[in-house]
Amino acid sequence: MKEAIRQAIWSVAIAIILLTMLIIGSFKDFAIAEAICLPGNTFSVLTDAIAKLPAFLIMMAACGILLKCAYNKECNIVLKRLYIIAYFILGIISATFAFMDCFQLIFDKKAYYVLVSAVCGVFVYLLFLNDLSKHRRQEYERYKKWAITACIIVGVVAGISYGMKIIWKRASYIDVIEYGAQYSPWYKIVNVDGGWAMPDSKTALAFTTWTLMTLTQIHPRLANKVGWMQVAINFFVVMVILGALFSGNYFLSDVAIGGIIGYATTKTAKVLAFGAEGDRTALSENNLLGRIL
Repeated sequence: MKEAIRQAIWSVAIAIILLTMLIIGSFKDFAIAEAICLPGNTFSVLTDAIAKLPAFLIMMAACGILLKCAYNKECNIVLKRLYIIAYFILGIISATFAFMDCFQLIFDKKAYYVLVSAVCGVFVYLLFLNDLSKHRRQEYERYKKWAITACIIVGVVAGISYGMKIIWKRASYIDVIEYGAQYSPWYKIVNVDGGWAMPDSKTALAFTTWTLMTLTQIHPRLANKVGWMQVAINFFVVMVILGALFSGNYFLSDVAIGGIIGYATTKTAKVLAFGAEGDRTALSENNLLGRIL
């Protein structure tokens, strides 16, 4: 009961913050961007490169767990192989997307950074699968529900974010001042050519990562380690938001809507999957997620 109350308080607080940002942005988007935009600054470039990394690595880990579970699934052999192939490919795709923005800083041509990201993704995914093979079946079977939920959440948040970008096609502040694009508030669909601002998908995925951090109970001996990780992910979310605003690629309302999508989707999925108090699977020192942390 106490955990449910604490989660409710957090939800209300986050909702108030994000809605306040959205309301302010609805009236002051352009003025705020004009005041704080620093095009091409190093901080924004770096945060943009790593913003999607944690969320897609979580999805990769979830695919790896589901892949191992598929080997033990009691079903038709053809269907079992299809599950294995699907989770293997989805895991590689997730890992590739995780590293793509990082390698985009190094390689100019898309073919190069996509190829290098895919190679890196395959290597990291196989490394993770190799670590999974060291554990007993019961170790990753207990996280099957967690893995399914995490995989769906990241996929849905990414799908909603990019779908809205395609529909809205809102021009960013950089598009307006450098390329003469038409400025429009977030609630108007103008369909500007090349517009890709609304919503901020990377803030959405950052909020998804932050919310997913509370999916498990923590063993007392891991409390300090995980506590520092939670502090780090809080700092990470703030950096992603500031980086997006300083870059001029997103308005305040774009960031707020991205945060609302990430937090609301993840929170709703968690409640549907695990109830108001979250996942009750214990995270100990010796089991799978304990070793990863």
